[in-house]
Amino acid sequence: MKALKIYEKLGFERGMDPKKSMNIGLEQKYGRMYNLFVICHNLAMNSEAFEWVSDIVLKEEKPYFNIESLFYYTDEENNKIPERFIITLFEESLFIVNEITKEEYNIKSAKRFMEITSAYEGEEARELADHLKDY
Repeated sequence: MKALKIYEKLGFERGMDPKKSMNIGLEQKYGRMYNLFVICHNLAMNSEAFEWVSDIVLKEEKPYFNIESLFYYTDEENNKIPERFIITLFEESLFIVNEITKEEYNIKSAKRFMEITSAYEGEEARELADHLKDY
């Protein structure tokens, strides 16, 4: 039996990542914001300011992750309520909601993420901000 000749289809380009050549995937859909989203997730995972950081959830309409901080608020009965954030990926920015105060932010930099969430402070925050200034 003779093998049939195989033609490359669907815009595959030899040597390129298939998702890039077909113009699909999260990086193609969200561009620079996807990279910022992953960087912010990694910053949160490595920060000692957070008690818990969820995995990135991709099954919903927009990718997101949750953070529970070591910082807390106290209610009228002196109960400690941990500060919680939801970070959602959009094409034009990352959307951060503080679940306790209901404050909302649209951010476009890792530095702003660190400021809002208090992920890093002092010299460590300045060094990371300098290193990530392009994000």
